[in-house]
Amino acid sequence: MKQIHKDFAASVQLRYEEVLLDMLNNLQKKTGNDSICISGGCAMNSVANGKVFTLSNLFIPPQPGDAGGALGATTYTYVYTSGKRLKFDPMQAYKGPSYKNDNFINEIKSNISTLKNITIKVT
Repeated sequence: MKQIHKDFAASVQLRYEEVLLDMLNNLQKKTGNDSICISGGCAMNSVANGKVFTLSNLFIPPQPGDAGGALGATTYTYVYTSGKRLKFDPMQAYKGPSYKNDNFINEIKSNISTLKNITIKVT
């Protein structure tokens, strides 16, 4: 990688931050709200997010990539069309099921003979 590549990346990053902050400032002026939720690929840009965080109340969902938008769209559609409130926290979907320590211990005890035969190869 040459210096020209690094300079180009730095310039694109700087311009992205300028455009993002300008858009958010305009949005804040229109709405009067200083809380923001960012998702999609933009939410993966931790350098820009750090700058947004210093200016507003920032929330980035646990699955900020483009695929996580499906959860938000589904939740919004459900609430909007049904008029009902959610009976669950949609963010729980990313945490998976919960287990008690006893479950893990019992699972290990019941499979201990299988575990003894496992070989881990480091390459």
